[in-house]
Amino acid sequence: MERVLSAGPSSQDKLIAAIHGQGMLAESKTKYLMLFTLILIEFNGSDSVIETRVRTIYDAFVAELERIVRAGKLSGEFGAEVDARELTAVILALQHGTLLEWYCRSATLSGPGLVRAARLVLLHGVLHKKGHGVD
Repeated sequence: MERVLSAGPSSQDKLIAAIHGQGMLAESKTKYLMLFTLILIEFNGSDSVIETRVRTIYDAFVAELERIVRAGKLSGEFGAEVDARELTAVILALQHGTLLEWYCRSATLSGPGLVRAARLVLLHGVLHKKGHGVD
């Protein structure tokens, strides 16, 4: 998160840094990130010490990402059509799904290529397009 917070002045810069940071983490610590994700899912709702620890880490990341999204919406960088909480959830879903897809098909998919594709798909859906309405 330090890298994200120190990224450029715009919310877009911070969002890109978050995407790239997760991509770098996925590439360097793939199995740990998958394990974290699996524990997050497996212990969800268990009210256990494990859930509390994993949820604390995850919730801190979610809160910072949502703060970036809210700031981007307030500045007009990000479209106003979707609530910040739901938009943050979709961003996280894209990250989780991209990680899972890369993990399952790592022999044929490029990690950096997937990060680039996820970034492009995400930014085209998030950034405010002046003069273009969304149905």
